[in-house]
Amino acid sequence: MITEKKSGAMERTKVAGVTDLELLISHFLTQVVLLVSQSILSFAIMISVFKIQVHGSIFLAYQMGVLIGIAGISFGNNGKI
Repeated sequence: MITEKKSGAMERTKVAGVTDLELLISHFLTQVVLLVSQSILSFAIMISVFKIQVHGSIFLAYQMGVLIGIAGISFGNNGKI
């Protein structure tokens, strides 16, 4: 979002009538979709290629990974690129 603000994309979206909430939700959903697909790929490689055993539910382990990823997204990078 900081890069968009510097490039002027934020002002163009505001002129187009996009609200702050819509912009925030679109960024969050984009990041979550990427996170979910990356987590599925990571778990598939972990289990099939590296033969790492998950003791317990694979679904719960996957959910924990996604929740940790969402927590990481929430912290962000504080504008330090």
